[in-house]
Amino acid sequence: MAGIKDLGTLLSSIDPVLDERSFVFCTFPEFHWDDVHQLNPIGFFHEKEGLTLIITQQEAINKNINYESVYKLISLNVHSSLDAVGLTAAFSTRSEEHTSELQSQRDIS
Repeated sequence: MAGIKDLGTLLSSIDPVLDERSFVFCTFPEFHWDDVHQLNPIGFFHEKEGLTLIITQQEAINKNINYESVYKLISLNVHSSLDAVGLTAAFSTRSEEHTSELQSQRDIS
């Protein structure tokens, strides 16, 4: 099945799901693949500084690994084409608007 390219169709088809776990980014200047596998990362990328892993906050706490910020994971659950353009920007804009609305409501309360 081909992925959806049309932005309007993508936006109307999104089924966002918030992962209950919290995630952190941890960079390791030196690493061994066996150690990486034990941390069960959901993603990683290699930079000049070393290997950066995305792992659960709980895993970082359990293994005494330093991190700076905590993030949440939202899966959009939509079958988008790799050629689709604008989905991330549109979702980010709407998320920012929603966050601003929530902050305004809190300020009023």
